[in-house]
Amino acid sequence: MGKWRGSLLVGQAIILAAGVAFGQPKPHGDQQYEKKGIHSGNRIRTTFYNSGFVGRVGNVPEDIGGEWPINSGHEYIGDMLVMVGSEIKDTRGQVRHSVVTPRGPLVSARTGDRADDGSKWYTWDPLPGYANPDTNLVAMSHLPISWPPYWPDRMGDIVDPGWPGSWNGYFGKNVFNADQESYYVMDDYNDARYEFYPDSTDLTRRGLGLQGAVRGFQWSHPLAQDVLFQVFDFTNVGTYPHEKMVFGIIWGGMVGGDGEDDNATFDIRDNITYTWDFDNIGAGGWTPVGWAACAFLESPGNPWDGIDNDNDGADGPGKVITESMFAPRALKAGEPVVVIDYDTFQRRVVNMPQDSLVVTYRYLGEKRRLVFRPGDVVQEVPRNLIDDNLDGLIDENDGSSVEIAPRIFQTTYLYVGLKCVDYITGEGKSNLLIDERRDDGIDNDGDWDPVNDDVGLDGAFNTNDPGEGDGQPTSGAGTDLPGEPHMDKTDITESDQLGLTSFYFFYPFNLFSLREDEKIWNNMAPGYFNSTAQNVDGDFIYGSGYFPLRPGETERISVAIIFGWNKEELLRTKRTVQKIYDENYNFAKAPSLPTVWAVPGDNEVTIYWDDKAEYSWDVLSGYDFEGYKIYRASDPGFQDALPITDAFGSRKLDAPIAQFDKIDGIKGFFPIGLDGTQFYLGDDTGLVHSFRDTTVRNGHLYFYAVTAYDHGDPALGILPSETSKYATIDRSGKIETAKNVVAVRPEAPVAGYVGPDKLKQAEPRPGTVGTGNVYLEVVDATRVKDGHLYEIRFFDASSDGLDNDLDWKRDTDDVGADGIRGTFDEGEADGKPTPGEPNLDLRDPHELLPVTSRFEIWDVTSEQNPIRLLSAPFVEVIRRGDEVDTLVNRVRQDIGGSRDFFDGLRFNIQNDWKVFRIPDASNWNKIYPDRPLNYRYSFSPFEAAGFYTRGVAWPVYYKIVMLDTTENMSDPLVIYRAGTGGKPGAPVTIPSAKCNFRIIDGNKPDRKVNFAFLDSPLRPSFIPPGFLSNLDRIIFFETVGDTQIVTWQLSFFGNDTTYHRPRAGDTLTIKTTAPFRTGDRLVARAEAPRVDPEKAKAELARIKVVPNPYVAAATWEPRNPFETGRGPRELHFIHLPKRCTIRIYTVQGELVAVIEHDSPLEDGTAIWNMLTKDNLDIAYGVYVYHVEAPGLGEVVGKFAVIK
Repeated sequence: MGKWRGSLLVGQAIILAAGVAFGQPKPHGDQQYEKKGIHSGNRIRTTFYNSGFVGRVGNVPEDIGGEWPINSGHEYIGDMLVMVGSEIKDTRGQVRHSVVTPRGPLVSARTGDRADDGSKWYTWDPLPGYANPDTNLVAMSHLPISWPPYWPDRMGDIVDPGWPGSWNGYFGKNVFNADQESYYVMDDYNDARYEFYPDSTDLTRRGLGLQGAVRGFQWSHPLAQDVLFQVFDFTNVGTYPHEKMVFGIIWGGMVGGDGEDDNATFDIRDNITYTWDFDNIGAGGWTPVGWAACAFLESPGNPWDGIDNDNDGADGPGKVITESMFAPRALKAGEPVVVIDYDTFQRRVVNMPQDSLVVTYRYLGEKRRLVFRPGDVVQEVPRNLIDDNLDGLIDENDGSSVEIAPRIFQTTYLYVGLKCVDYITGEGKSNLLIDERRDDGIDNDGDWDPVNDDVGLDGAFNTNDPGEGDGQPTSGAGTDLPGEPHMDKTDITESDQLGLTSFYFFYPFNLFSLREDEKIWNNMAPGYFNSTAQNVDGDFIYGSGYFPLRPGETERISVAIIFGWNKEELLRTKRTVQKIYDENYNFAKAPSLPTVWAVPGDNEVTIYWDDKAEYSWDVLSGYDFEGYKIYRASDPGFQDALPITDAFGSRKLDAPIAQFDKIDGIKGFFPIGLDGTQFYLGDDTGLVHSFRDTTVRNGHLYFYAVTAYDHGDPALGILPSETSKYATIDRSGKIETAKNVVAVRPEAPVAGYVGPDKLKQAEPRPGTVGTGNVYLEVVDATRVKDGHLYEIRFFDASSDGLDNDLDWKRDTDDVGADGIRGTFDEGEADGKPTPGEPNLDLRDPHELLPVTSRFEIWDVTSEQNPIRLLSAPFVEVIRRGDEVDTLVNRVRQDIGGSRDFFDGLRFNIQNDWKVFRIPDASNWNKIYPDRPLNYRYSFSPFEAAGFYTRGVAWPVYYKIVMLDTTENMSDPLVIYRAGTGGKPGAPVTIPSAKCNFRIIDGNKPDRKVNFAFLDSPLRPSFIPPGFLSNLDRIIFFETVGDTQIVTWQLSFFGNDTTYHRPRAGDTLTIKTTAPFRTGDRLVARAEAPRVDPEKAKAELARIKVVPNPYVAAATWEPRNPFETGRGPRELHFIHLPKRCTIRIYTVQGELVAVIEHDSPLEDGTAIWNMLTKDNLDIAYGVYVYHVEAPGLGEVVGKFAVIK
């Protein structure tokens, strides 16, 4: 259980937000606010309502009752109803057992309680303000349109009151841990069945004074893909102290869709109830039929009984409960006994008086007295919530009676072997996991992590709210905020749970209605278990109790709806998700969903997607994205994808048709398996962001999913996580998909279609230095803007504003753009690098090498009004606090080129990352046939034996022009000898020297080229000093600011009869490859598809009907969404022009149907549903069609439909 006490600010917050006076009534639930949602975030899909109801309310066609696997059409749940009951006394003094239920299914024998005149429901009703009032949707994390303008229960956040525009997550503000999360709030305000008033401050409130905040969670992770989690926080918003409450669920089973032969039972050890189909045959004959279960993950509890109910404190100190403690004993005067204050549950040890001992307790709102005297024989009475034997423990002899056959019971004690507190000796008092609570401000189980959990009261990083970064656990107890992870409200294991305490399988399903509170109460009574009736149309109730709930307290309860193929799989899954739940859902979060687009073609499909998933942050393992998997199927449930089964034969994963992963050495199978399966991490292929599939057939509907996955963490035992893939088709044929799934039908294009060139080389603007190639690639021709001119602009590390080598330090370098500390100019002390600061761009020698770092793409169709479309980095540095993660080299990882799409296009960049001499562009300009060749040469980064200085491969374009005199001068250069320990030693200066050549920068002729000259005049009588000769060396260097960067050395050799020294006018060209740098620009013009009228006329002859003949069915027809009937049929007219009219006639000339076709250029197909113009099925036989295309011509043909 999870219980905490706090001042409830919900009503006050709403009143303040609305500007209403305090005397007005608080908001309360009403049926007018009822909304519906669908959970579909993994292999389970089901309808639910914001009134405690899961499943189908009745004959509502779009309702789904626990479908598994998703899109199979196989349903297992008719209805699942959440109930809470309490023992109360009405105004007439009569003891009542009031049970609050949902409205229930729309079946008169089972529907919920309501006023005798039918005017009002006596049930759970949803509160206003927790969903968008303009939709009929329950608020869900993946549907921002369903969120309210603000959240009434978050008005207590002083930093961001109400969290407008944010998701109100269980794990904190805008924390999307689950694939899908739902949230709503309900209460029992209108339940006026009994004359009972739970709130003395508001006599309009009826029911039990309860308010329930309800969340649902789904994860697509293989560990939890067959589970729907539900968490209930029930708060006593009244003033009446409930002492004897019970929580329960009615499960209306419909296993296999038939319901007439269901079985159900329970397992107390795993706190699970489950149901299955007797003959393993579902409605309509499908088989096998799975099993369904509902289990407690967190049950109610009693933190006041002195017992470690859930056995999580077994390793700590405490007395072990034995059956000998239940034996009757006589009280003796003077012996130590324990007295409980039933208002506070504080214990005190006293000696038994000589005369009597009086203990007061509360029963149904009034105080009563117990009198104990020496000699009295005392014995614990189970489930009366009183310490009857004065040992300080309450109901330690509680047990269960299981009806194993009609009127044959087996009794078991629940707590024998568990730890408890010995209040007389003090043993067990220091065990924080006995009677632990979630409102005590204590990290009872010690799992709060100061590194990952110190996020403050709102549960979100970097909001600077109270408690963030203070090094101490911050509890949300007493507030309307969640608090930090692993602390009180957000820590499941800080609780003392009762577990499953009752189970009753009954038939027929309408044995009693939801109006009969007393019967429901009795059937939820703790200790009774019955499942003797089997193979019937029965339902079951299970419960957990008793527990108290005092004013202001909240009880947390969580259940899991689980599906599997047999009992063993259900139990394995239950134990797995119990561990997940106990660890606060602490398994790795899958990366964010990529957004996918599809382009149909002629027997091909191209899909492409964004890179959002690559920047996903996981609280457990940081930036852990690893790759993409691509799946294809012809059904929305991806059931025809190749399955990967575990050692038990259960389907755990699907085999992708393609996989692309980062080149990072993380590849092959993940070393840790899951039930005999291992996740495949890829082959270091490199990433792509588009995929072309040429194995498809025209006319068929395909579903493509692009999932992103992370690499897991073997050291922490964290398995890889992969995003979900969701698609569905409703009964009307409407397709709904997640953003990483697309439905696409490849077709031949329209008649006369002329497509653009897939790849066009971009032309460099004058002044472009980079030697790579850039191509404009058409990815989605439907989005191309014809004639638009696009320009790509590059930037390098010396001017990109990024600390590319990560040597910028906040403490020493955060001095502002002027580079001077204390002037308080732009960027000073802002915690991030600013151009002009040390160790950044031009003020960082290590960033001076012009390595491409980012690019921009502009639409320059209008030279006067260019439009920047995107800016994307090649190297991106991401900071989180003081930690730095670097995502290195986006384009090197992307083997398909850039992943940044615009207007259906992308620039495919083939950058020359490595700098080296281009042989074909480097040579002497004159080779004389009548004399030997000029000197040979070598060109490489500077290096000399005994010297520390090493040259950098700098991109250059040099022209060394020979002169006939030594009129030019080289530049002085300082290089360093090698010192000790890998450090530079003494400097050596190469002085300026005369030379008979000059060096020109081929890219910028006006720029001075820095070089030093090492003259080696071996035979000065033949070659005077300063003239280039054998063994001479030229050392190049760059000067940027005050920094000299040594780059290349050019050495000459070959003083023999074959080679000759160069003469005046000879020119040696040296050109290297060059990455694109700042100032480089390339342009390309786009061409959109078009229709050639003459070609269209000629292609009218290709028009035909497929299949022809139509025999009973066509392979592309979708699954029948209806329980009876033929289902949808499709006949395709293909190779049509863009616009035409199709008329279909019988052979007698009677008009059957007319189809007006007006399609995109890529789709030359019209689909006919084979219904007449009067919406009737056509008869079998031969039909004539006439296609009229204005301006192009007409076509007549025929087709046959065969039964």
